[in-house]
Amino acid sequence: MKYFFTVANISLLMSAIAASPLELTSPNPAKRQTNACGVWSPTTPERVGDGAPSYKTLNIQLSAPLSCASNHECAVGYGSYESVTIQAEVSGGKGWIDGGFSVSKTWETGNNYECGGVSGETICVMQEIPFTEYNAQGGVYNACTREFRGDKKIYRISSPNKSGQKFFCKNDGCVDKGTKTWV
Repeated sequence: MKYFFTVANISLLMSAIAASPLELTSPNPAKRQTNACGVWSPTTPERVGDGAPSYKTLNIQLSAPLSCASNHECAVGYGSYESVTIQAEVSGGKGWIDGGFSVSKTWETGNNYECGGVSGETICVMQEIPFTEYNAQGGVYNACTREFRGDKKIYRISSPNKSGQKFFCKNDGCVDKGTKTWV
């Protein structure tokens, strides 16, 4: 017996398959699997509308507190440094040779911050980091149907701003190095 299929028959067969997704069944319902259209993937939270932004600042104490002795001035500092190396590399299976020449250069770069105080003060170095806080909502997404279902819960997300960080001296109220305070 021979079967002949026309383009219309194949098209009708394909639309019938797409309209009723296949489900592989197992005697054990816990092991049942469905096709990809039944898979919902969590999404990354996205801003809701304009996000209702608000702004706040995180202050971090970078140095240990230093108490200035009676009738004396004092200073406390904080440094942040990194080592940078530039070197030449040759590839091609012959191994590495320097030919007797200096083929790398290393230097250190960074910043140093210093605060001064007078008799009776406790001083420290602080860092101020501005943040923007906004409303966001997550959910699930079905790649097959391209449908998004949002969570009912609205999240409040705080993100550090790209610019605006600064360092400052605090002359009273210094506590422990690493203390973080929202203002």
